[in-house]
Amino acid sequence: MNTSLRIFLQFLYRDFYIYRKQVWPLLINVCFIYPFIYAVGWGYLRPAVLLGNNISTGSSMYVGNILLILIIISLRLGLNLLFDLDGIRYVEYQVSLLDPKLVLLERIVFNSLFTFMLAAPFFPISKLILQEYLPTDTTSWAAVYGMLYLSSLLCATYQTLIACTLRPKSFGNLWARVNNPLLAFGGFWVPKYVITQFSSVLGIIILANPMLYVTEGLRQAFIGGPQFMPLSICAAALIVFSCLFTVLAWHFFKKRIDHI
Repeated sequence: MNTSLRIFLQFLYRDFYIYRKQVWPLLINVCFIYPFIYAVGWGYLRPAVLLGNNISTGSSMYVGNILLILIIISLRLGLNLLFDLDGIRYVEYQVSLLDPKLVLLERIVFNSLFTFMLAAPFFPISKLILQEYLPTDTTSWAAVYGMLYLSSLLCATYQTLIACTLRPKSFGNLWARVNNPLLAFGGFWVPKYVITQFSSVLGIIILANPMLYVTEGLRQAFIGGPQFMPLSICAAALIVFSCLFTVLAWHFFKKRIDHI
């Protein structure tokens, strides 16, 4: 086996080994508490109170909630790199053994796999709770989980880029100035076609928001219909943005650790 590949896999195994103790608490939060709260509040009460029990619209809005969960999980892992770069710098030891680009790529791979693993039960458990309030007659589960991994990959590369560019003292502004706008105009609240109906100009501008392709792709896979963007476009956009964030992360990572 190639030496670099062997070291890459050892680092990947190390990360899974270290985080194994956090799996169950996170699973309880993500797989039980989050789905229950979101299902009752966003999948049942909101459609009943605000939408007149319009199940179709309610389920469309509910699917977008997964975006917040993906960001929260991937952020948790990204913060470790952020504080490591500003403190202990274990990553410098890794760079001494492995090409810096591969070190960062390993972080991204682990973050995406870990995020995907924790987010995977969200929809099945939501279905068990909501029953007919979350129709799955038109759901393509293969497409849902394909989009879910690409979405996890996007969030992993995004959080890695944030870790390589921000300082801990600037982190407090991240949600207000970056994450909240990405959520608000990324389909978390309402789908793209509703935003476009409100403002065609805004509907064009939000195409530059990578998070939009998470919610649109998952809605298309889960619900389907011409009102949502095609899966092929969403998947391609998620891959392109993930590659872009990775290249930018490599650039800023090089500046942070001053490797040659």
